[in-house]
Amino acid sequence: MFKNIKLMPAPMASLTDLPLREIYIKFGAKAVITEMISSEALHYGKPSDLLIKSLSQHDYSDANFILGAQIFGSDEKKMADAACFISQFPIDFIDINAGCPVKKVIRQHAGAYLIKDYEKFFSICKAVTDSTKLPVTVKMRIGFNSIATNITEICEKLENIGIAALFVHARTRDEWFSGRCHWDIVGNIKSAVKIPVFANGSIDSKEYSDEVIDSTSADGVMIGRAAAHSPWIFSSWQKEAFVIDRSFVSDVMIEHLRKAESIYQEYAAVKLRKQLMLYSRRFPNSKRFKISICNSSTIKETLEAIKRWKNAA
Repeated sequence: MFKNIKLMPAPMASLTDLPLREIYIKFGAKAVITEMISSEALHYGKPSDLLIKSLSQHDYSDANFILGAQIFGSDEKKMADAACFISQFPIDFIDINAGCPVKKVIRQHAGAYLIKDYEKFFSICKAVTDSTKLPVTVKMRIGFNSIATNITEICEKLENIGIAALFVHARTRDEWFSGRCHWDIVGNIKSAVKIPVFANGSIDSKEYSDEVIDSTSADGVMIGRAAAHSPWIFSSWQKEAFVIDRSFVSDVMIEHLRKAESIYQEYAAVKLRKQLMLYSRRFPNSKRFKISICNSSTIKETLEAIKRWKNAA
């Protein structure tokens, strides 16, 4: 399934919803993954309308991409139930979150905590793979407080359980998103398993991704924050050249806003505040735009702020 895929955007809470995934696909992403979905809600049969839309409303008329749904939790039965629920939608694979470092997820003994309690980790992965016919992948860290001394053995066990691919953030939980990435560990993991391994962590260009693949022998890379503020990054692999100026970026902002409006209605103006500010971050003199976006609560106000930013010197 991942044979011809060299890169994909990383799933990120509060960002990689349906509209942003569609933007990624537009610019050439061949695989996308949902925001992490709590297994609790799916276990108790209370999925939100927004979740249903997120899982069912991708445009498959030109299906040149694959879609994964990411679930998180710490209970085997609930994770298995979540996988069963998701399997009824047009999803290509299910991803288990074993990488999220935020405290509210760690307190649930989920996300990156699983690398600390790896026996529980194995039980969850086995329960999920047994509950669905879909391929199951894992997004993971290489340790909790420090690099796990048995990280390669953990990955070998995941392969033996039936995990189809590993997306490895080359940092520990305590390193969050800062400091150097431990690419040598990713290389060790790749040498230990036969399933696809994607390297993740601070990759922000095709040139850097090529370096990482060369040094680790990874099958591909997963791009997180760089893709969130520059989704056109995926066009680099398609050899498409865009002039990334205010006019280009403002057009992307408006397209993204319209896609969000179709799902969130007027609330899209509030929902997209963070995303729109990310789009503007690499341009000078964007402080006024960020203030305007934070003060905008309607689609009209947001569009006006974007147009002013587009024409700013």
